[in-house]
Amino acid sequence: MCKLYADDQKLYTTYNLSTSHTDLSAATHWLVSWADEWQLKIAAQKCTVCRLQNPKWHKPQNYTFQVYKIDDYTLPL
Repeated sequence: MCKLYADDQKLYTTYNLSTSHTDLSAATHWLVSWADEWQLKIAAQKCTVCRLQNPKWHKPQNYTFQVYKIDDYTLPL
């Protein structure tokens, strides 16, 4: 899901830890492509990732968090 607020954007999704969660990566890629097409600069250094989870959820032992990037800049958590 993408919401635009004047010159700000918010991308968000919900997912189950036991399934693939590439939709946010795809949305990030789409947003960068859209900004490039309209010649808009995304201030990647102002972007961040916020993860909300219930402490009762159990992550699989081999679970690793997705890393999100914009123009080779890794977004901080």
